[in-house]
Formats: sequence, C-alpha cells, structure tokens
Amino acid sequence: MLIETIKSLVFPASCLVCKTYGEKLCPLCKEPWQKLITKVWLRDIPLFYQANYDQLTMPIFLAAKENNDRFAQELLAKALVEAIITATLKFSNKKLYLIPIPSRSANERRRGYSHLQKILKKVSTILNNVEVVSLLKIKKQISDQTNLDAQTRYQNLHNAYHCDLKLKKFLFSRINYSQSEVLVIDDLITTGASASEAIRALNAEKIKVSAVICAAATLGNDRLTYEPRNARKTA
Repeated sequence: MLIETIKSLVFPASCLVCKTYGEKLCPLCKEPWQKLITKVWLRDIPLFYQANYDQLTMPIFLAAKENNDRFAQELLAKALVEAIITATLKFSNKKLYLIPIPSRSANERRRGYSHLQKILKKVSTILNNVEVVSLLKIKKQISDQTNLDAQTRYQNLHNAYHCDLKLKKFLFSRINYSQSEVLVIDDLITTGASASEAIRALNAEKIKVSAVICAAATLGNDRLTYEPRNARKTA
C-alpha cells in the first residue's frame, strides 16, 4: 500500500483515454461504462453488451489487451459481469458455463498471456455461479482480423473453430439444460464473425447457446439487429 501511495505521488494518474491528470478514467470517459446493458440479436441469439465501441472506448481495450493494464482489465470484467447478470435474470439460479472465443496462439505468445482468460478470471471472482470452459479451439490457420472488413472476417473464420473433445466430454458430463446455460463470451464484437463461428461450432456438437456476452459492440453493424432474424423474415 505504501509503495502504491509513493508511486501515485511520483507518477500521478492520468486518464487512459484523454490523458487528463487525476484519475485512471475521468468522469467524461467513464460515461460509456456506466450505461445500461443493451440487448441486440446476432441472428437468433441474444447478444448483451454495455459500451459502444468507438474512439472513447477503444483505448480501454488497447490498454487491457496490449499493455496488460489491470485497471482496464477490471473495467472490462465489470462490464461483462453486468451483461451476464442482465442476460441471465430469467435463470439467475442456474449454473452458467462461459465459453470464451479462442485467440490466435501467435497473439498470446507475443503478449505472454491470454487477454480474455485474464478478464474471465476476474469475472469468476465476482460471480459464484459461473465456470469458464475453454471448449473452442482454432483448427486452421487464420489471418489477424484487425484490418479485415466484415465480409473478409467471415470468410477468414469460416469453419475455423472446433470443440476440444476432452472438454466436450467434461461439459456433457456436467451440463443439464434444466439447471444450466451456455454463454459465448468475448471482450469486443465488431462484425460478429467470431461469435457466429463460435455458435456454429458449438451447435455442430449439439451444444445450445443461450446468449452472447461482450463488454462492447460496434454500432451500425447490420448483422446485429434489434429483433431476431427469423422474426424479421416472418413479420
């Protein structure tokens, strides 16, 4: 505690976003992380998130992912917790199995850690009815998604994920759909390509996904709708 106090005096905190001195996140830059949870649909699966991904929230993801910033990671974890709580209000007493989107091993080697796993570890300390199961694995070589457009991202991830057989057996031995739910988890959803591929891979193994959870999502994404895709077709 003394060391942290001395460090704060020598190196005063500045906002991760606007660099204003005083707090790790100033009141203005904190606003996106105080919003009510938004519910949209990725085809027929509900998706819950807290913040809109834009110039105001982007630095938080960069700090958490690339700089291993603990404050940013805790902020994203809290956003995931709020989204999970909102998504599971109807089955609050059920066991929740959190299935993270897999990351490219090259990114994990470069960083020295799994960004999403670190955040989910924090989520697990806040919610006592969750269990993280890293069921999904990448089965083919894929390109980095960062600079790809939406269509190319979907092509890049086509049939890219599969379920780890040992973890699948473990999940099947534990899961009871009358007492548990499966949630796909990612920190950020922009085009929905990763989440869509995750749902496909899980459905292929007869695993039902109840919802997709993320800390932030991109506005203006035409793959995210305010009602299920089937409802749009039959309306």
